[in-house]
Formats: sequence, structure tokens, C-alpha cells
Amino acid sequence: MVLLNTALLHQVRWIRRGAGALPQQRIRQVGGGCISGPWLITIEQAIQGIEEGTWLFCVLQDERVVPVVIAMASSGEKYLKTAVDDEQPELLLTLHECPRSSGSPPAGGDYEPPPA
Repeated sequence: MVLLNTALLHQVRWIRRGAGALPQQRIRQVGGGCISGPWLITIEQAIQGIEEGTWLFCVLQDERVVPVVIAMASSGEKYLKTAVDDEQPELLLTLHECPRSSGSPPAGGDYEPPPA
């Protein structure tokens, strides 16, 4: 029997920065776009989706696909970084801040998560 990974791959195109200097505090949300429209989710939602096998995330660096992975701070708190980063999520931090839509954001203040 062969088990296939059915997680959907989504490209992270932008972030919302956090206020702290620790790795787990530097990014609050990640976002991107897909056929159904833009999406923006919290780091906690992204981690949950990765752990449940629902989503996979990546960024593009020089036309190369770089996986987004879950890291753990010394405090035990989980955060996101890329497979090429050391402790700090440097590659994610090079992404642009999340664009604001024209007019009011959708209900709940943010975009919907990527489709499952």
C-alpha cells in the first residue's frame, strides 16, 4: 500500500511582522494568492495546517522552491522559517508586508486561509 501526501502546496508571498526580536515573535501572519483569491493566516494556523498534513508552504528564492518548515524556539514555542534559514526566519523576513486590499478587509479583518 502506498500512502500519498495530499497536502496542498501554497507559495507564501508576503508576511505581517510581529513586534518582537525573538525568532518566534518576528512574523505574525503569512499570506499569498491562489486562483480563489488572496489569503492571510496566522502563524498558528499555518503550523496547525502543516502538522495536520493539510498544507505545505514554500517561498521562491532565485526561481528555486524553498520549503517553509516548523522550528522550535528554546522556550518550546513553534514558529515558521524556511529550510535554508538558521535560527532566524531571514528568508521569510525578506518578503513584502501584506498588501491591504482596497476598501475594507473581508469579515474577520483578514483574508480566508488557503483552500484545503
